[in-house]
Amino acid sequence: MSRVLALYWRIAAAGPEPGEATERALAADVEAWIASVPIPPQVFDLPTAVLEAELARLGASIFRAPGVRSRVAGRLLAAAAGSSPDDERRLAAALARTGFTASQSED
Repeated sequence: MSRVLALYWRIAAAGPEPGEATERALAADVEAWIASVPIPPQVFDLPTAVLEAELARLGASIFRAPGVRSRVAGRLLAAAAGSSPDDERRLAAALARTGFTASQSED
């Protein structure tokens, strides 16, 4: 967060037109910060329909960039590692159905 704020203040101090490279740098930092939001453990206990609705809502509002969705999906899958294989498959399928990961065939 502090890196994003520091970049923001450098841009603000530079004037109203910071330039495309600075805007890209800020966007990349903001996307990395957004992708690192805490994942509450309760997310893994949600019923599938609720999980998918929440993922769809977050994907359409906060995690709009494909790279951000991909990083969040990786973090969710890593956090779910070690749970039951059925829970891991359910999460992977929900992520695929909501556009967080590439679609995969279901068994």
